[in-house]
Amino acid sequence: MSNIMRLQKALSYAGVASRRAAEQMIDEGRIEVNGEVIVEQGKKVDIDSDTIKADDVKINFDRNKITLALNKPRGVESSMSVKIKNDSLSDLIDQKYKGVFPIGRLDKDTSGLILFTNDGELAYRLAHPKYTVEKIYIGLVDGEITKSILEKLRKGVELEDGLSRFDNVKIIGTNGEKTILEIAIHSGRNRIIRRTFDALGFEVKELSRVQFGPIKLGEMKLAKTRVLTNPEVSSLEKAVGL
Repeated sequence: MSNIMRLQKALSYAGVASRRAAEQMIDEGRIEVNGEVIVEQGKKVDIDSDTIKADDVKINFDRNKITLALNKPRGVESSMSVKIKNDSLSDLIDQKYKGVFPIGRLDKDTSGLILFTNDGELAYRLAHPKYTVEKIYIGLVDGEITKSILEKLRKGVELEDGLSRFDNVKIIGTNGEKTILEIAIHSGRNRIIRRTFDALGFEVKELSRVQFGPIKLGEMKLAKTRVLTNPEVSSLEKAVGL
């Protein structure tokens, strides 16, 4: 595909919107090219050299970079190395995406959203605690979680490797014997949620990550992958200052 194309086609190609919706965005003055707001239809752009923004979010047209989302099942290691069949992430990633690597980890017993990319700078920033990218989990915990326990989780629980503090935690269901919680945390330390509850005398029976920064798991089927859209990648880049 040529790198020179009409602006509305470029927006459609990047996954920002359909051509008709892209034309409407141009009419509304929501598109910039090299710092200039474009309001006329049909302007030609070079997707390899022009800086194009939609609603002030830079669009990445690098056709060599790719970012994927996977709904990881329980029992799969967060490793790309092949050990036992169906035991590592490499078994779940199509060979056509060779060269991508996981951003962070999910322990073997945790399911849910894990991202992959071949963009080293994006991966570094998403994984680094400096950029405080929030992750959201749904957990099933043995026992009744009281308001006082919630307060401890928000204030911080001392572990052997330092303080563990959840950004937010709320009860979304309970029957007195088990509690379902939504947990927001930016720390990427190993098994941090399970270890935090263990320190308070509770066992996490099930845990699933449902959101990583602005990217949500949604209705993705277990063990399936999808390529993130250009706007989704742009939202990740914006979250870490790229």
